[in-house]
Amino acid sequence: MSNQKQDKKVETEDKKIEVSQKDLKELLDSNKQLQEDIKRLNAVADVGRLDRYDKLTEEDKGKVIRLRSIDGKIIISWSSMVVNIVEQVDKYWREDQQVEVTYEDGEKQIMPYVQFSRRYVSIDAKVKSEKKLTDPKEIEKNGEVVFELVTDDGKEYEIGSLFVN
Repeated sequence: MSNQKQDKKVETEDKKIEVSQKDLKELLDSNKQLQEDIKRLNAVADVGRLDRYDKLTEEDKGKVIRLRSIDGKIIISWSSMVVNIVEQVDKYWREDQQVEVTYEDGEKQIMPYVQFSRRYVSIDAKVKSEKKLTDPKEIEKNGEVVFELVTDDGKEYEIGSLFVN
């Protein structure tokens, strides 16, 4: 019985059809015309609407959160301004604003806020789980939720809601 099933499978795979040259030419011309129409429509299409359509019709990827990274290192947290001096001196504004950044490996670095806000790169990560915090000290430190995240390269991080997106 299994041989019969295999034979049927082979028959359907090797099945050939005959098409007249006229019908084949019409089919190929029609296909060529459709390709040209698609090319024209894509050239004048509203990119924003196409993007919206793609997002509405794509598979649900789950909740995605954006992490920050500088020089290839994921930022786990940063402090409010360590130094925050903004003053006017002789008609000119002088600013000295610095933040302390904590990386994934525990390294801490103090950098100017302008440098921090311009150098980071966003990296998408899928939410593996969420833990709602109840301790007021932990909420102040991390935000109301701590996310367990997985990046595309498989690395896992636990980051508070204050330090994502």
